[in-house]
Amino acid sequence: MYHLSQILIFLAFIIQFTYMEEKMNDLIKDGRNRSFEFDTSSEDFGMLQDMLGDLGGEDRWNQDPNSMLDAMTKIAFHETGGSLDPSQMQYGGGPGRGLFQYETGKGEGAHTAINRITSYFEGKDGKGEVPEWISSVNADSNWDVSSLSPSQQYMLFLADKAKDKTAHMRDIDEEGGVRDLWEKEHWAGHQYDEGGNLSNQETVESRLKSFNSSMGVYKDTMLDQILGRTDKEGE
Repeated sequence: MYHLSQILIFLAFIIQFTYMEEKMNDLIKDGRNRSFEFDTSSEDFGMLQDMLGDLGGEDRWNQDPNSMLDAMTKIAFHETGGSLDPSQMQYGGGPGRGLFQYETGKGEGAHTAINRITSYFEGKDGKGEVPEWISSVNADSNWDVSSLSPSQQYMLFLADKAKDKTAHMRDIDEEGGVRDLWEKEHWAGHQYDEGGNLSNQETVESRLKSFNSSMGVYKDTMLDQILGRTDKEGE
């Protein structure tokens, strides 16, 4: 028999899920709305391209940089409820921030990601130059990444997965590959009992349904739009 607290938590989740779906539909009725466009002439975008080339190389993920950008954009699209707003705050007042909804606070997702991107730029010898914007976020005890540029937030996502022991982007071109990357390596909602068994299967299934709904309205031209490839906007 369910306790009242469990029922209330479930109802709160349903309300938030419904709100997010309605918000997403409002934002993307024509599939062309977006809140940012990459500054492809910026130094940060150049650094992002370098990271894509490094991590997408044959000795790492062996993946096309454009496919990696598209996969990240799909995840950002879902995480922001379709707004693709770099300063997006989590619906309902939660701790998620930015395009990938990295959670604020010591020891949380943003803090971990900042440590990982610091390690990425320091390199194996620990002497590499770390960009100033990373140090600035690290100096903030709340680790709020929502003020970072789109290029910086995409670099943060890449380094976060590159420094994770199990995460990679080798399979993103396969059916369900992006969904699996999001669920298994980015979403932090799995709960396990003392025996190591998943204890919130219904919640996981609901969140996967939500992700699939996001992908159902995601337009293939979205990446071209945020990269400023206006010649494809009419397709």
